[in-house]
Amino acid sequence: MTRTCHDQEGTRSSHPHRPRGWLHIVAIGGLLLTGLVSADRSTSIRTILLLQSAEMPRYEKVATAFRRRITAQCARQSPCPEITTATVGEQEDDVISTVNLIVAVGHKAARLARSRYPRHVQLHVMVSRTGYLNRPSPSRLSAIFLEQPPIRLLKFSRYLLPDHRRIGILLSSHTHWRSELEKADMPHDDLDLAFRTLESGREAGRAIRRMRPQIDVLLALPDPAIYNRNTLGTILLSTFRNGIPVVGFSQGMVKSGAVAALFSTPTTIGEEAADRALRILAGAPPMLRYPRRYETAVNRRVAAAMHLELPSDREIARWSDAP
Repeated sequence: MTRTCHDQEGTRSSHPHRPRGWLHIVAIGGLLLTGLVSADRSTSIRTILLLQSAEMPRYEKVATAFRRRITAQCARQSPCPEITTATVGEQEDDVISTVNLIVAVGHKAARLARSRYPRHVQLHVMVSRTGYLNRPSPSRLSAIFLEQPPIRLLKFSRYLLPDHRRIGILLSSHTHWRSELEKADMPHDDLDLAFRTLESGREAGRAIRRMRPQIDVLLALPDPAIYNRNTLGTILLSTFRNGIPVVGFSQGMVKSGAVAALFSTPTTIGEEAADRALRILAGAPPMLRYPRRYETAVNRRVAAAMHLELPSDREIARWSDAP
């Protein structure tokens, strides 16, 4: 309305002898134009439903990082998407009709979104790749997995411990990690990958003792049948007693005794999800992939106890930043 009044005043001062009826036509036209501009602005605003599996700290951290990143990105591009947050069990049906993108955080939210709203464009985060293997996905579904790609973990291990070429890998019978490592585009000429398939993580201690003469390091891949809260302590104790450093996939593993780990945090996942959400809203095709953002951690006390010389924190940061 302010702009329309300004235009009207300018018309009067420039053309004092124009008929009053003409002024009315200009005013009506200005109002219609303003209405059309407002309609265009409203229709260009996108809406995101951030659907969390539960009210848990890790999901809240994802949501907080997601909103913060969206806000920061909108400082350089506009209009900014509107974000509505809901938890599974709340009335997400009340807003779903106006949503352009569902960002499901966690397995429970992902299952609900996939089954109840299959026609909506979706991005799933904090989900395991295992649930998406050999399974048809809706054409509008994207996902950023929790796990690190095994080749990235292998490269990290080789960087940290270049003299440790005999690498042991414990797997469960249903895992897919072995095929991914064997197909990976990385020269294995100087590597000796020793795979051992176990029925459960309870067999890990015995397997490590048997593998001791053949391996220099244990590369722990994110296989919950092997590495879980019931087995991790036994595995780390057994490797330490046998002088085998462990390179793992979570910060908790480093705190518990692994020499190092590479992982994505809820914050980095939330930031990456925000970037991906904006690309999806801009028309990017759906994609299932591993996280691109990650962090590293090392336990130098364990490394010193095992007489290992690791790169400095600055050197590891430079390696992480390398393309």
